[in-house]
Amino acid sequence: MIVEKLETLNEKNWKIVWFWSALALVITIGAGVLFDFPKETIILTIGVVTNTLFYKFFRYRAGGILAMPLLALYCLDSPKVCMVLIAIAIIVFIYIEFIFNSIVMYGRRLYLNACLVSIVLSTITFHSNLIHLTNTIPTYMTVIPGILAYNLHFDGNNNGHKKTLILAIAQFIMLIIIGKAILLWMR
Repeated sequence: MIVEKLETLNEKNWKIVWFWSALALVITIGAGVLFDFPKETIILTIGVVTNTLFYKFFRYRAGGILAMPLLALYCLDSPKVCMVLIAIAIIVFIYIEFIFNSIVMYGRRLYLNACLVSIVLSTITFHSNLIHLTNTIPTYMTVIPGILAYNLHFDGNNNGHKKTLILAIAQFIMLIIIGKAILLWMR
């Protein structure tokens, strides 16, 4: 009885999520076509909706809701910067795996650790002459590699690292392809 009520409630919740996802897509794409709305907003909306789909069907949440779409946007804008952010995410991932296994740190402390290491590495990389990049990143982007690394760690421990990595790469490539198509379509 209780399980049936929870399943019914869960389906109602998903119907609300699907409604808002569809409405957000229609409004942002419609505004993009009619009013020359920023293409980035459309790509970000599509990224959030694909995150919803990936979570519904695969229980995948790597990168959180916004990290992967923001990373894809940066890759479309500046592939060099994107590659550096991915490299920082890999370094942070290795670091938090080490911390998780050796010190037995988990939960909020591990998440904060990942974000802080990400901020430090991103700031050092982009605001020094370690790597010659013509552009820097906004401050909010310095935390994105940490969020990605933590969520890949979290999902990997729940679903297996191989599956999580395959889904992350698939989502990233899908967002890049959709983003390129939108940029070409709305020229």
